[in-house]
Amino acid sequence: MDPCRPMSAVQPAVLTYVQDRAYEKFIPLNASIELTMRCNIRCVHCYNFDRETPLDRASVAAELSTAEVMRVMTELRNEGCLYLALTGGEAFVHPGFFDFMDHARRLFLAVQVLSNGTLITRETAVRLSGYPNLLGVSLSLYGATASVHDGITKVAGSFDKTWAGARLLQERGISVLLKFILMKQNCHETAQMMEQAESLGFTCTVDPAITMRHDGTKGSLETRMSPEQLEALYRGPLRTFVPHHAAT
Repeated sequence: MDPCRPMSAVQPAVLTYVQDRAYEKFIPLNASIELTMRCNIRCVHCYNFDRETPLDRASVAAELSTAEVMRVMTELRNEGCLYLALTGGEAFVHPGFFDFMDHARRLFLAVQVLSNGTLITRETAVRLSGYPNLLGVSLSLYGATASVHDGITKVAGSFDKTWAGARLLQERGISVLLKFILMKQNCHETAQMMEQAESLGFTCTVDPAITMRHDGTKGSLETRMSPEQLEALYRGPLRTFVPHHAAT
């Protein structure tokens, strides 16, 4: 089976029906909460802000409190939400992360965690495996080699830590989705990234979209692939690519 076309890519008819009804009735079936802007790596394409610039105190102070995030989660559930993505910044940086997981379990929300994986320890993986409402963890990867990946994150050793986190989750039976974010710095390793995922038993998805930053600056757009690079990908390694369709 193509590692980038997992079984979950074939959506059950009942789920399609539910999603269509939710769309018609303006029900927020799927939601995402950005828990924090803080992150432990400094990706050159980050959509929040230029990670080479320290996060100012005002931005940190403006983040929702743990109680406020829980209130939003409750309000979303009351409005019909079933699928919740927890992201950042880096979700595991937030000291209240497992408080949010506990609250999601109480609310019967199915959770997908988006992370860079570098902070996942054996203890974290064991704790996550205890949540029956955890759909899985999506981990961002930026290359097939440490030199390329770490060149994008600007943190030496992040490639090895992300893969270590992925394996720890896999060992605990947690569904792991590797998200390959493609840009001009790493597109030449696309085929190798996909081959790595297949050889190690992971499903993956590929995302070539790089957006302008939320603070209005455009530095992240400098990492976008050229039209020629995109064409080469879709005529090459991505020619038969089928996107992964996660619930969230």
